Amino acid sequence: MSNPTVTRGPARGVFTAALAAVAIAWSQAASAVAVPVLYVSVDGAPEVSFEFDQACDGTKAVVCVGTGAAGDLSIDLFELTADPDPYVTAAMSLYNSSLSSTISVVATVLFPLVGSYASPDVGLGTGLVNNVFGGGIFNLTVEALVDPPSLPLAFIDEASPGVPLSVCEDLGFDPACQSVVGVSLAQSGPGTLDVLSYIALRLTFDLSPDTAATIGLAPGEDFDGAAYFSVTPQAAVPLPAAAWMLLSGLGTLLALRRKAASAS
Repeated sequence: MSNPTVTRGPARGVFTAALAAVAIAWSQAASAVAVPVLYVSVDGAPEVSFEFDQACDGTKAVVCVGTGAAGDLSIDLFELTADPDPYVTAAMSLYNSSLSSTISVVATVLFPLVGSYASPDVGLGTGLVNNVFGGGIFNLTVEALVDPPSLPLAFIDEASPGVPLSVCEDLGFDPACQSVVGVSLAQSGPGTLDVLSYIALRLTFDLSPDTAATIGLAPGEDFDGAAYFSVTPQAAVPLPAAAWMLLSGLGTLLALRRKAASAS
C-alpha cells in the first residue's frame, strides 16, 4: 500500500502551485484600469493634453479631477470618470478670458480600452445641466467615438448656431439667469462593437467673450450631470483569456484533488 503522506504531498504541492498561478493571472487581468485623459484644442490650435494636470483615484471606476488652460480658455475644474463596462463622462467649468473674441473649442476625453461587445446599446448625452452665464453663444455638440479618428458612433447637436443660451448680463442681479440643456439619446449599436484602442467623448462648442459655462457638475444625477458616452452589451460575449485560465485552472485543481483522494 502506498504511503498516503507521500501521495498527498506532491498533489498538495501541485495544487498550491496551480492555485497560485491562477490567482496571479486573474489578479493581473483585474488590476488597475487605465485612466481617461482630457485633450483641448482652441481655435484650431494643436491639442493640449491635461494629462499632467489631473489627479486620479480608484481602479474601477476611475475618477480624475484637475484644472487646465489652452489659449483664452481656462478650465477651473474638470472631472472625468471612466469604467471598463464601459462608459466615460466629462464635467467642466469653463471660462473665455478674452474680452473681445469668441473662441471655438474641441474637448476630447480619451479612455484606453480594448474589448468586444455583442449587440450593444449606446448612450450619449449631457446629463442634466449645461449653463452659460453672462449671455452668449454655446452651440454644444457631443459625439461618441470608437478608435478615433473615426466617424461618430452617435451624435447630438444641442443648440442651433447663433442661439443664445442666456440673455442676462450679470448673474449677480438675476441668479435665475441660466439656460438648462439636458439632451440625451439611446440607440442600438452595430451588431458587434470591437474596440481596438479607445472610446472617446468629444465636445465641440463656441464660447463668447468673458463668458463662463458649466458642463455637468450636478451631483446626484446620472453620470453626475456630465456629458457621457456609454456602451451596454446586450448579448453574451466570449470570456476573456484570463477567465478561461481561471476555469481551466479550477478544473485542473479539481482533477488533482480527485486523484489525491483516490490514491489515499
